[in-house]
Amino acid sequence: MIIHSIHATNVLKYSKLDLDNIPEKGIIAINGSNESGKTAIAETICFALFGQTYANGPENITRIIHWGESSCSVELVFKGAGDISYTVSRSVDKQGMHSAEIYRSGEDTPYAIGPQAVQEEIFKVCGFDYEQFLDSLYLAQMEITSAASQSDTIKAIAGTSDIEFVIGELKHEISIESDSIAAIEQEEESIRTQIASLDIQEDRLAAIEKEKQQYTEQIDVHKEEISVIQETSTHIREAGKQIQDKGYALVSAGRDISINQWQEHLASVAESTDAMRESVNTLEMESKLRSGERLNKYINKLQSRLSLFERVREKCKEYRSELGAQLDELGASVEAGTVPLPKQQSGLKFRLLSQRFFRGMMGLLMVVLILATVLLWIGWWLLIQNPDSEISVTLSYWLNQYTSWWDPSYLSSLKNAAIAFSIITLLTFIIPTRMTSRIKTRRRELEEISTRLETVRKQASLLDQFDYTPIPELSDSLRELGCKPLAIALQDYTEEDGATFLSEQAFADHQEKLNGLLDDNANNVGVLRETIASRVGKLNQLSEELHDKISKIDREIEDTHARQKEAADLEAIIKIKQPALNEHRQRIQVREIALELATGTCSSIYNHFNQVINKYTSVTMPKLTEKRYKQIQIDDDLQVRVFASEKNDFAELDELSSGTQRQIMLAVRLAISKALVEAGQQGKQFIILDEPFAFFDRERIRNTIKSLPTLDKNITQFWIISQEFETPDQFELAIDCSRGSDELVLPKEG
Repeated sequence: MIIHSIHATNVLKYSKLDLDNIPEKGIIAINGSNESGKTAIAETICFALFGQTYANGPENITRIIHWGESSCSVELVFKGAGDISYTVSRSVDKQGMHSAEIYRSGEDTPYAIGPQAVQEEIFKVCGFDYEQFLDSLYLAQMEITSAASQSDTIKAIAGTSDIEFVIGELKHEISIESDSIAAIEQEEESIRTQIASLDIQEDRLAAIEKEKQQYTEQIDVHKEEISVIQETSTHIREAGKQIQDKGYALVSAGRDISINQWQEHLASVAESTDAMRESVNTLEMESKLRSGERLNKYINKLQSRLSLFERVREKCKEYRSELGAQLDELGASVEAGTVPLPKQQSGLKFRLLSQRFFRGMMGLLMVVLILATVLLWIGWWLLIQNPDSEISVTLSYWLNQYTSWWDPSYLSSLKNAAIAFSIITLLTFIIPTRMTSRIKTRRRELEEISTRLETVRKQASLLDQFDYTPIPELSDSLRELGCKPLAIALQDYTEEDGATFLSEQAFADHQEKLNGLLDDNANNVGVLRETIASRVGKLNQLSEELHDKISKIDREIEDTHARQKEAADLEAIIKIKQPALNEHRQRIQVREIALELATGTCSSIYNHFNQVINKYTSVTMPKLTEKRYKQIQIDDDLQVRVFASEKNDFAELDELSSGTQRQIMLAVRLAISKALVEAGQQGKQFIILDEPFAFFDRERIRNTIKSLPTLDKNITQFWIISQEFETPDQFELAIDCSRGSDELVLPKEG
């Protein structure tokens, strides 16, 4: 496709964008400084064609609306296959309402309406979709250094999309068959475990026949049953005592206990009631102590109310995470641009120490300068103003005799040196004074950071003691933190079912209720134990009356036969599953062969595709590199190596200069674009190069611009975006973008 005109309103930077009479062939240069709207033109084209841009997907497309406006629109006229002209228009508003239409040249009625329908028609007309456009025809600067485009685009160009889909399905089916085999094998193992648990003993039948004459064994069975009942009665008595002890401990604990203590008390009572229920359920008699009694329900209700505090706990965790980021704790996530408090404190301490050290050094320097100044003035006075004095004569003699560096000619400069040192000493005195003021400011900042850090640490410590602080005290402390989400969650909990743990009146009602339930439970335990005693009496009576053990032995024999039959049935099930297991294995074998063939086919296609890319780059690369590089190697992952005549071997791209690397990679990306255009067979095509000349010197830029129109007969319209061009008049069209204007209108011809 070739672009003829672009008309946009309120799209990105531009309140008005009118580009008419765009040349079909040659280079269209877009230049301007940063934030002048160069890339906005390319994104406008992308939005017109696909309803999204490089930076804004369909989910946030409203971001392209010009600042302060409520909607935007664009109309793009282009020539597609068969030299047919099309007009596509799109608009979107702040509410996300997205409309699109496409017209054929000379028609007043759109033949496709709606984003999805227009999207499908664009693919038919242009021969590529959004991803393929970005991967091949829109080359952003940051992408030029990588040869590999998106895998889906490569698959579409190479023609392996369907084969790759089949490969994925084969792998999925192999996984399903493997899971089926594992399930069957697991089921077989479970069946074998069941067979082992039946404990089939073939010699048991003979032993049972001998026991038919032993009538006393039946009495022993009854005695054993009585023993079990009596043991259960003991368990019930002990469980009842535990319920009373733990229940009254919960009542007497008071409300000023922590969440963990509440949970432990409630879990302890619940454990005791569960033990009571398990013991009672072993008895075949009705009792008020069975599962679902009022005490269990009340304990569950309290646990449910306590669990509602988890919402407060979650908010505490979130706020604790924020505090952790401020404290720079290990694993804490810190937002970009945010400096944790300890690092701020360390930085301030370091700067304060540096300033103090600098002030001390300046003070030391000032002492040295003062001493030097005094000595210079004394020397000037003695040697110049009073040269005949005894001290002056002695000093002059000493300097001439014992110092190798002294020369009498220095006397003329002695006063100037004294004046210079006096001025330097005065300046040195001013600097420490200013440093003292800065040090005081740093101290105040350090004190503020230290106070803030201590506050954050106290809050973090409070949250770390969440599970161990009494609930009322914890509630009051959390309110004082000043965290609004936490305060809201705490307020919601208080207004719902949290009053039991926070309100004195609600807690008193809870104590009264629990006391009553514990008393009822104690009464029920007494009634149950009386019922158990009656049951034991009846069993003793039955034991005395029962003398015939034959019927019981016969039942045991029958049970043995039943278990033998059950084991045989289970073995049969295992045998039945073997054909299915073999079938799954055969299916895996078939699919593995198919997977190997499909993978080999893809590899062959990709090798051929890479050969095509090599052929294309052998044409484009010499033109872009002044014939310095003519041959490249591209592996299956599209990693590029180039033949360097200097080393008479293929070199990695890292061994070349940045400009040469980008020339070569630009040639590879243009080859991929050529492959896409030829695969689509949709005629002439445009291409957008966004800042392609980074790291190029002027000679490379000139040669590249000169070579682009000659690279391929099908890619004829080049859009090049750059901050500055050496000679804009060398292009078919030069578009100058301005940072200070939100309108860009090209004058119409004629």
